[in-house]
Amino acid sequence: MGILNFGGGNARFNDGTHFNGTGVNNINSNASFVGNFTSQNLHLNAGIFTGGDGSPGSKAVVNGTADFTGGTITGAWEVAAGQTLSGKGGSNKFLSGATLTNKGTLSWQTTDTLFLQSDSHISNQGTIDFQADSAVVFNGGAVGTFVNTGLIVKSAGSATTTIGNNLGFDNQGVVDVRSGTIQLPTNFDNAGTLMGTGAFTTNALTNNGHVAPGGAAPGTLTLNGNYTQSASGTLDIALESLSSAGLFGVSGTTTLAGKLALHCSGNCNFGVGDELTILNGVGTLSGTFSEVLFFGFGSGAAVDVIYDHVANDVKLHVLQALSPAPVPVPAAVWLMLGALGSLTRMTRRSRTVASIF
Repeated sequence: MGILNFGGGNARFNDGTHFNGTGVNNINSNASFVGNFTSQNLHLNAGIFTGGDGSPGSKAVVNGTADFTGGTITGAWEVAAGQTLSGKGGSNKFLSGATLTNKGTLSWQTTDTLFLQSDSHISNQGTIDFQADSAVVFNGGAVGTFVNTGLIVKSAGSATTTIGNNLGFDNQGVVDVRSGTIQLPTNFDNAGTLMGTGAFTTNALTNNGHVAPGGAAPGTLTLNGNYTQSASGTLDIALESLSSAGLFGVSGTTTLAGKLALHCSGNCNFGVGDELTILNGVGTLSGTFSEVLFFGFGSGAAVDVIYDHVANDVKLHVLQALSPAPVPVPAAVWLMLGALGSLTRMTRRSRTVASIF
């Protein structure tokens, strides 16, 4: 296996370039990439990697796989759909005056920090997979943006991955914490979906979108901070059994509005009188859900939502048995129902446990 080092500082790789073979292509100094290139064995190790030639629409487009181990990305870069750019251990990694559009996968496999500086922007339309405890942070100069319309997942690492302050982080997609903790910017407003079985940390989270403990299947999601759900927000809880149900833990205060959405998971059978906790708070609990929605249950589903201001918990008390909906009707009928915006919905009844204080 051979190694080809590009270290002269003036390499230019034009549209149609292929990096392949059984060896390794190392970029160890400044280089520019103009147009599409295909790689099986490209390592960006050191130097400044310029995407495009500065003309309108010019950019570097990653096809295949490439490893980013160190150096600075600048200019316009795109990871094409179905392709992968991997962050791997090495030296410091920077985006400086860069626009990185990810339509494929950005696989971050290192604890190294990604520093954004000088008006850099990340647009994630694909998947960013944090496979280690790491960070994406602002590093000076003009402030850029980090917009997620795809999926950000923390799939490994038992400690914390940080999405730093001053990045202009805007979640319109899904952030799924499956392992450890994701630290969000302070005073974070969520417009998309926050889900998983790990933890999110911030001083204050305002949910204008969805928070879903466990995701589609039941699980426990923790928020280390204060929680406010706005009128447009929804707390999504998957229900399977008394021993398998979504639970949202909040270490701070909880202020509720908006909707509670209950989703049938698996066999999801609950009898009249069954009771379970869906939100466990530490600080004070205030507000109520405006309505309760039922998804995947048979007709007649009804629960009593209990707001316990002593324990700062929210519980469900089953008033009419919960069971899965009948066998699905033909797809054509579902398409018609979907077009009509049909869903099974029951307005909740609620009661409050009076505080003794």
